[in-house]
Amino acid sequence: MLNTVSIYTELKNTDLHAMSAAEALVDLMGVSNLKRLKRYQHWRITLEGDIQNVLKNSYAIVNVNKEHFRVGDMPAMNVSKGAHGFRFEVQPVTPVDRSGLAKSLSQKSGVKVHDVAKTLVWEIVLESAESRAAVEQTLVAHILNTTSRTQGLLVNPILETVQLLDHI
Repeated sequence: MLNTVSIYTELKNTDLHAMSAAEALVDLMGVSNLKRLKRYQHWRITLEGDIQNVLKNSYAIVNVNKEHFRVGDMPAMNVSKGAHGFRFEVQPVTPVDRSGLAKSLSQKSGVKVHDVAKTLVWEIVLESAESRAAVEQTLVAHILNTTSRTQGLLVNPILETVQLLDHI
């Protein structure tokens, strides 16, 4: 039976990309209300069989020595009172051909892998007394989409698209 499984990974150690982005947002762009910025890789694997066989027999999707992972849903987002949390998924405008990776996973695991897709998920928590809608509008207008050296950072609108996943 053909099914698509979501796997979310995050680094066990400090994510230097997320740390650098957070420092740029605060120090260079003046986003002083940033409480947390995390980055996840979101893998969608379409296969016939058990995803655990794929994960056990290859480090291409998850390296358990370096990454935490969850199959299915993302971990719960902890947001303190007076803050708003958002998750945005960023994907390339032009689809990436990962047929070679699918073939390699199939060979190593003995499970027929039909398709592999990967996107990036940013989790952002901002402290604010404003409404959630106002914070989201500011986030989209000034933090996410890159429009200049001083505005936007996490998404390059020429090469990437972004969509809100959820907010808390």
